Amino acid sequence: MKKVNQLKKEHHYVWANYLRNWSGTKNKVWFSSVRGKLVEDSVKMIAKERHFYHVRPITEDNRKLIKLMSAKSEIREGHMNLLKYFIYVQNMERLYKNSSIQDYEVEEAFEAHKHNSLENLHTAYEQSATYALKSLANKDLSFLDSTEHTVSFFNYLGQQFARTKAFKDLSLLAMSKGDSKESQWIHKNSDESWWFLSHMLGGNLGFSMYSSRDNYKNCLLVNESDIPFITSDCPSVNVHPELKRASFQPPTEEQFDLFYPISPTVAYVYCSSNQFPDGISKVDRETVVKLNTKTARGAHIHIFGNSEESLNAYRKYVGERYDRVQAFVNT
Repeated sequence: MKKVNQLKKEHHYVWANYLRNWSGTKNKVWFSSVRGKLVEDSVKMIAKERHFYHVRPITEDNRKLIKLMSAKSEIREGHMNLLKYFIYVQNMERLYKNSSIQDYEVEEAFEAHKHNSLENLHTAYEQSATYALKSLANKDLSFLDSTEHTVSFFNYLGQQFARTKAFKDLSLLAMSKGDSKESQWIHKNSDESWWFLSHMLGGNLGFSMYSSRDNYKNCLLVNESDIPFITSDCPSVNVHPELKRASFQPPTEEQFDLFYPISPTVAYVYCSSNQFPDGISKVDRETVVKLNTKTARGAHIHIFGNSEESLNAYRKYVGERYDRVQAFVNT
C-alpha cells in the first residue's frame, strides 16, 4: 500500500502537540477519564475518536443544508469549492463501482480519501499555526505583525473551536429539541454532514476573528501563581463576563472573549470586554481559578493538566454544560 493511502482511523479533535505543553515526562498528561477518574496517559491516546472525521456520502438534502448554512458566509466560495470536490470524488467512486473495472489501488485511494481528508486538513492547519503557538508559549505577540501567521492562527483557533466532539455533541443535542418537520430535517442532515459542517463553521469563525481583529484586544495572560492553567477537550471557551451560566440565549457579537490556554503558565484571550488589557499582563491566583473553572464547565468529558493535583478541584464541573442542555432539551 502506498503511504498516501494508509488509513488514518484514529482522529484527534484536540492537537496532541498542543497537549504536550502540559506534559511532564514521556509526553504524558493528567486528565479526567470517561468515568471521572484522574489518570495519566500519552497525548497520542487521548482527545480522539475512531472515524470521527470520516467522510460520509453527501445526499441531496445534505447539500441543501450545507448551502443554506453557508449562504451568508464571507468565504462561501471556498466552502462551495470544497463541497464540489467531495461530490466529485463521490461521483467518481459511484462510476467506478458501477463499472466492470477492478483495481485494488483505486479502491485504496477512495478509502483513503474518506478516512484521511479531514484529518489531513486539520493537520495542515495545526502545522501552519505552529509558529504562532510557539510565540505565545514564549510570551511573544509579535507574530500578529505578520499577515500569514495571523491568518493561520485565527483559522486554527476557529477550527479548534468547531472540530471537537464537545461542540458536535452539544450542537446536535440542542438541535434535537425541535419536533417540527423542519427541525427534524435540520437535525438529521446536520448529523449526517457534520464532518463537513464543522469544518465550514470553523472556517467561518476563523475568518470572522481575523477580519474583526482590530475591534478586539489580543491578550496574553501570564500565570505566575501556584495554580497552573488547565485545558480540556473543548479548549477554547467564551469567558465574556456578561454571559450567564443558566441562560440559553446565544451571545451577541460583542459578547465574545475567547479564552485559549496555551500552557500551564500562559493563555491567550481574543477579548471584546475590558476584563483583560491588550498585550501582556499577569493574572493572579483568583483569576486563574475562575478561568480554570470556566474551562472545566465547558469540557465534555476530559480536562487536562500537568499534575493530578491541578485537576482535583475542577473535575466536578466536567460535563456541566452538556447536562444543562440535556435538561433543557428534555423539558
